[in-house]
Amino acid sequence: MDAGADAAGLACALRSLAPGGVCTSIGIYYNDPTPIPLLEMDGRGVRFRTGRANARADMPAVLELVQSGRIQLERVTSEVVPWEDAAEALADPSMKTLFVRGVAVR
Repeated sequence: MDAGADAAGLACALRSLAPGGVCTSIGIYYNDPTPIPLLEMDGRGVRFRTGRANARADMPAVLELVQSGRIQLERVTSEVVPWEDAAEALADPSMKTLFVRGVAVR
């Protein structure tokens, strides 16, 4: 997984894959050019996917993982705010804000 929007980080992620691995990148690389080590990737049979995830399709499975405790949101979330405070939090965003609707925020 690459989400850094840094060409060097993307190259590191692609070179770090196991043979046959898949790197999914949601980063946008504004610096031209963004070199991709295609020859190395081809030799190891790795794949590169880019673009946004289909969150709606993945949401039921992710929510099930959260509900079962297999994913702990506090490990990937830097801030939890009530839904009513979402606009204010977005005006001064942290990197990993979780907005909660209909549940008391601790």
